[in-house]
Amino acid sequence: MNIGASEGPGRFFEDGQWRKDDAAQLLVRDGPIVEHFYSQLQVKGWKFRQVDDVATQKRGVDVMLTKIDPPWADQLITVEEKIVRSPGPKKDALKAFLFEDKIEYSDGRVGFSWARTCEADRLLYAFCGEAGDIRVFWMNWPVIKAHFWEKYGKDHTFFPDWTSRQKHKLHCKLVPLSWVREVTAGDTAACRMFYLSAKAIGEEHVEVVKAYNRSKY
Repeated sequence: MNIGASEGPGRFFEDGQWRKDDAAQLLVRDGPIVEHFYSQLQVKGWKFRQVDDVATQKRGVDVMLTKIDPPWADQLITVEEKIVRSPGPKKDALKAFLFEDKIEYSDGRVGFSWARTCEADRLLYAFCGEAGDIRVFWMNWPVIKAHFWEKYGKDHTFFPDWTSRQKHKLHCKLVPLSWVREVTAGDTAACRMFYLSAKAIGEEHVEVVKAYNRSKY
């Protein structure tokens, strides 16, 4: 979820906004994403577990998936989750991902964020749609991360900057979806998209997604 900066979940606790936003994201994750995405992995023998300890969260791990069937029993996949709101009906949320590079605290301190520090095996990046649908991108994070930093090292201007306007500013890079698909073209497992339609997830979950879209951070 939001956890991923060098100082973990404590970074927004003082104004309570982090707690509210994380709770709103969890409603989307624990509802439609668990029931209609993670459930597909559970059918294949993966056991889902949310990570609660701060030390693991600081490594950019929100979820652990453990294989329970032999001969792969105890095989582990760690997951970092990013769930983003729809920007509205007139904008295209699917053109780029936001990779959070650094966080600038209100007192002037600067820390690295999840695009640098995340050690997860997979990145789940979910775009919430205006209609209550969700597009889940399931990415091999070590592969994507290596491509990202290699490209950034060669050309610092390739990924446009984006900075949030909240109390603690998030300095991000806009990473085009087209670029991700280009660099992973020979590896179909590196970036896969799963579409959870409004019809498929049902009215109750659609309302959860729409409520998240209406909330502000």
